[in-house]
Order: sequence, then C-alpha cells, then structure tokens
Amino acid sequence: MPWRVRSLSHLSPRIGAEQDAHATPLPAPAHAGAAPSVKVHRTRVDDILLSGVTRRARRGSTARDETVMPRGDNQASNSRKRAARTLATSEGIPYTAALRRLGGQPTPPIPVEALAAADVDPAAGYAADDWSYQARSARQAANALRYWEQRRAGRPVRLWQAEIEVRCAATGEDEAWWRIALGYMRYPLHRVAGVQTHTVSLSDDADQTHDVAPVPDTDVDPAERRRLEADYPRRPMPWPVRPAPYGPEKSFDITDYAAALRRGAARAAGRTPTDLPDPAPLPAGTRLGIWRAVHQAEFLAGHDIADARRRAAELAATIVDTDGRPLGRVVDLKPDDGFRSATSGEWIHPACWPSTDPAQELWDDHDAAGQPAASLARILADEADRLARSWAQSEAEHHALEARLHTQPDGTRTLSAPAELERAALAARFRHGGKTPAELRAEADHYDYMADRVYGKAVHDDDDIKRVEEAAAMAKTLRQLADERDARAGRH
Repeated sequence: MPWRVRSLSHLSPRIGAEQDAHATPLPAPAHAGAAPSVKVHRTRVDDILLSGVTRRARRGSTARDETVMPRGDNQASNSRKRAARTLATSEGIPYTAALRRLGGQPTPPIPVEALAAADVDPAAGYAADDWSYQARSARQAANALRYWEQRRAGRPVRLWQAEIEVRCAATGEDEAWWRIALGYMRYPLHRVAGVQTHTVSLSDDADQTHDVAPVPDTDVDPAERRRLEADYPRRPMPWPVRPAPYGPEKSFDITDYAAALRRGAARAAGRTPTDLPDPAPLPAGTRLGIWRAVHQAEFLAGHDIADARRRAAELAATIVDTDGRPLGRVVDLKPDDGFRSATSGEWIHPACWPSTDPAQELWDDHDAAGQPAASLARILADEADRLARSWAQSEAEHHALEARLHTQPDGTRTLSAPAELERAALAARFRHGGKTPAELRAEADHYDYMADRVYGKAVHDDDDIKRVEEAAAMAKTLRQLADERDARAGRH
C-alpha cells in the first residue's frame, strides 16, 4: 500500500528513483516552487539513499538502520573508527559521538516515519466542536506543523542539535559556573534573538546537577592552559567565597567580556583590535583549574551533515576569549527528526514537540543567513551592547530593591518592616493558639503552601511580595509555637 510524500525536499538530493545504481536521481525541488507529489511504495523504502545504502533490518518488533558501504570505503574508514574508539575511551563519550566529532560518520538517515509525519494532519479525526484536551493539543500541533511547512517552502531543511563545549580557568566550581554556564557570558549566539541555548548537565549525581566539570590535567595541553589562564580576568578584587548576586567582581567580569566581544567583532570584520590586554601576573597564591561546560544549541540547516557542521562551527565561533578569538568547539552534532510516542505509537514531528525552540525564531535565524545584520562581526558587536545594557539594568533594579529592604531580627532581608511581620505573627498566635501541636504544624504547612504555591505564583508588585513574606512568617510562628508546647509537655 503506497503512501504519499509531499515533496522530494524531505529527502536527500541523493535519493535514487530505482534500486538500480545507474538510475537517474530525481531532481530536488526549487526553493520557492511547488514541488510535485511523489508516490513512495513500502517496497521502495530500502531504496532511500542518504549515505551509502541504507537497509531496514527487523529483529522481532524492533527495527534498526544499517549503513552498508562499499568495500573500499570500509577499508578507508578503519583508521577513523580506531581514532573514534580512542577518543571515546579517553574522554568518556559514546563511540557515535566521537565518530561524529571526527567527521567519520555519514549523514544520519532521515527515518521513514519522519518523512511521512510532515504529511499527517494531527487534528484529523477530531470534530470541530471537540474541546477535549486531546483535541486542543492536536489542533495546536496541526497549526505548528502547518506553520513549519509554510516556512520550509519546499526547501531541504532539517532540525539539528549541536553540543558546543567551552572551557575556562577558575578557582572553583562556583566561579566556573558564573563564567561559562550561567548564561550571561560565553554561550552560543544565533543570528536573531529568541533562540535559546541549554546547558547540558555534566553530573551523574541524581540528587544534584552540575553544569560545569573539572577537566583532567592530562586533557589540557600546555598551550591551551596558557591561553585559558591568560583569559582569566585580572580583577582588582579576588573572587569571594560567597559572591553577592551583583558584586563588584561580577560587574568587572561583565565589562571585561563585553570588551572581548568587541575585539571579536573587530577580528571578524578583518581588523586587528587596538586594545588587546597585556595579562598581568596572577596574584600570589591564586590556583586555577580548568573547567568545562557544554551548551546545546538548536538550529536549522540542510539535510547533509557537512552543512550542519558549518552552521555549528559558526555558532561555536560566537564564544570568544579575552583577545576576541573563538573559544567554543563543537563536540557533538546530530539531527532531530522527531521521535515515536511511547503512548500513541505515532511519530511526533519536532515542530509539534514543546521542547523545540519556537519555530518562528528558528526559521528567522535560518533565513537571516547572508544578511549584513547576521554577520559574525555584527552579532558579536550587538551582543556586547546587549550584555552591558542588560547587566546595568538588572544591577540598577537590584540596588533599588535593596534600598527598600528591611533587616529582620534573624538577619533576613524583606520588603516587610519588622513591625509588619510581628503583627502577622501575633495574628497567627491569636487565630490558632488553642490548637494542638499537630494541628499547629498542619496550619504551618498550609501557610507555607499558600506562600509558595498560591501567593508566590502571582507576584506583580511590592504588596504581593509582602503577602508572601507574611504567610511565611505565620508558618514559622506556628511551628515555633508547636515546638514550645511539645517542650512544655515533655517537662510535665
């Protein structure tokens, strides 16, 4: 039974019309023209070629893709395979990721289910007056898929994910997290605003995630160590044991990295920066380790992995060191063609999945290629201005808030004055004073719930913040009252 694939733009330009190696390949559609519909029979699935000859092998109820390469190609790739095994062992990464990094893996085939998913209407079968959760979700997915296909306009475009590693020198985990993982500095920049990047957890600890990890000394060569130590900011103050949210050391780092971005913009424009820093010696006793973070960036590129590598390299080049030279490197690259739902068994197109970055921003980023505003020099210069401006605004808001805070007897800082929280505590004692310790603790849990899950969900002004603080103060008072009564009962 045949199904219809809307256009050949879903497939690689290397798709053959017949299994015969001498058959003439079907032409790829024009960028904006309407592509013809082509019938693809299930018996021709084995003829879909993206790299080598992809065959479908079934083992019971599971299936896997096997790429069969000519004998000469297999012999030529043995050295790459050995190098990938060595890299995977030395860095503790999957073999396939090591192979992708070395460029030895061909373009991953597009799953046949992904090809058909673009032609399926997720809302089919639901009545127009069906307002169930499933129907509403299906209509949202249909709209998202329709928008995706309109923007694709028949072009051979695929969603990709790149993992980009950045390293830095730091005195410890907190400083490294601030420098390369928090999101203010040293993360990949897209051509347009709005496309998010995600920091990959580097910890196997189930109780606590770590966005940065130390790099073993054996994995850092002397030249890289000298470069990263030169990149370390020469602050007039040491990194504190307990850094404040907007401490002077952080403001210094923001200014320092904004200047590095401007040097990178100058280099990208073909100019030599005139303000290259001359790193001063590190203060006596400063011990720096090398740390790493990995950022995951989504982007659109062609079907071929070579096109995706070029775009991933562009994203990595938007992370710079203090001299304005590229600092990021691509450590993994893979397509996101969707997945099969474990509940319905249907193939979910990436446009219909909530974790995918907003489609409009992804397509705007892709379509901005080649425009003057999307040049590397412009991206870095704009980010330097945005970083300095946003930090100054956040810092001003923080200091304005600090000026309105009051110090409570226990040292905490709140918008509520001490007298206001004292009145809330007295009201709690008056209202619930006749209850047992167990009932008091139950009421305390209720006030905590109101503070965290009710009042805390709708904070728009100072009065809303004070309401949260008063509920938390009442919970604290009732627990203290329960403990006092338990203590008195124990003495009798």
